[in-house]
Amino acid sequence: MKQFLRYSFVALLAIVFCNAQAEDIIWQEDFSSYSANDVPSGGTYNYACENGGGTTKIWTESLAGGTSPELLVAKKGGSFTAVVPLGGKSGQLNISYKTNRTDLAIEVTGATVGEKVRSGNTDTYTLTVAGGTDNLTIKIYMPSSINNNARLDDIKLYQGTAKKPAGLSWGKASTTVTLGGDYGSIPTLSNSNNLPVTCTSSDEAVCTVSNAGVITVVGAGTTKISAVFEGNDEYEAQTVTIDITVNGVIDDNAKGGKNNPYNIEDLVADFKGGQLNSGTTVYVKGYITNIDEVSTQYGNATFKIATTYNVDAEYKLSVYRAKYLEKANFTNENQIKLGDEVIVNGKIETYNNEGRIASGGYIYSLNGNTSGINAVKADTEANAPAYNLAGQKVDNSYKGLIIKNGRKMIQK
Repeated sequence: MKQFLRYSFVALLAIVFCNAQAEDIIWQEDFSSYSANDVPSGGTYNYACENGGGTTKIWTESLAGGTSPELLVAKKGGSFTAVVPLGGKSGQLNISYKTNRTDLAIEVTGATVGEKVRSGNTDTYTLTVAGGTDNLTIKIYMPSSINNNARLDDIKLYQGTAKKPAGLSWGKASTTVTLGGDYGSIPTLSNSNNLPVTCTSSDEAVCTVSNAGVITVVGAGTTKISAVFEGNDEYEAQTVTIDITVNGVIDDNAKGGKNNPYNIEDLVADFKGGQLNSGTTVYVKGYITNIDEVSTQYGNATFKIATTYNVDAEYKLSVYRAKYLEKANFTNENQIKLGDEVIVNGKIETYNNEGRIASGGYIYSLNGNTSGINAVKADTEANAPAYNLAGQKVDNSYKGLIIKNGRKMIQK
């Protein structure tokens, strides 16, 4: 009888020990059900977002180290709050989340919060919860003194010992290549724990993929490559994806190509008419009618162009943070000026319900030159009409734009 009791007690300890070690997830959120610019609110856990020095909303980058989308927690007091029912759980719990900022903070009503433990980009806190506690109100926020946004992803409230992260990664969210060109930007799946993974392609006419995570280009188009680990007793389940765009062979003579750039009216018409999709790379030609900024700190310029040099033109296209010739950084505010003829290469995108050339483009041609110092045009060039920043014509002896003490001025 004693022996039986002793064995039963040992077995009971083993059961209790195993249960104490197993991960019991109470609540988790990875924001995968949301789209860009959504603001999580309500629902089962009474989600709420507060703005600080910006807007707390869903963001599509993967800066926190999770899988896009993530939540952007606004600087200077922005926050995300959830009310989580415990279902009878009490004692020691843990909460973890991924973030790109070490100063993202947490406040929990209904529990005592222990010291933060940071591993890589994951913050973990131990919570002590009194018996009989029905809910925890969990607030993750940027302190009002911090003038930086934070990214937040993969929140998990659990009891017991957490499973290890699977550690799968493509290393990037997307990439674009040209058929028959350099495929060096296409990664191979990183699977450092050698877990059994199933890989698929949403369009095998564009790319195929092996379960080892090796991607093969087949044809032009777009596809989403997924790698799925189902999870086991030691490692968490994980799905990672990468979007791949394979462009066809470039025809420099096609409309919008290097040798046949768009004019502004045709570009606007094709974009609004759906013949051009957002993200399509084009060449577009025009004259600089406005210069919003030339930044030698960041090496780029923001300006507007029109088909003719007329600040009152009906159609003007914004070019946002473009690089200089040959994709070089701007090093001088006078490298461009009002009236310059440019061909710009970049991706068309929608901004404020209008099309513009997105950040990352560059000036392919400046006054007929495609490279070097020879492209800089003398301020004394005659004949072209000149306008000041208010759009008023001025004497032709005033030709260039300079920036002095942070103010834009017409240069004589």
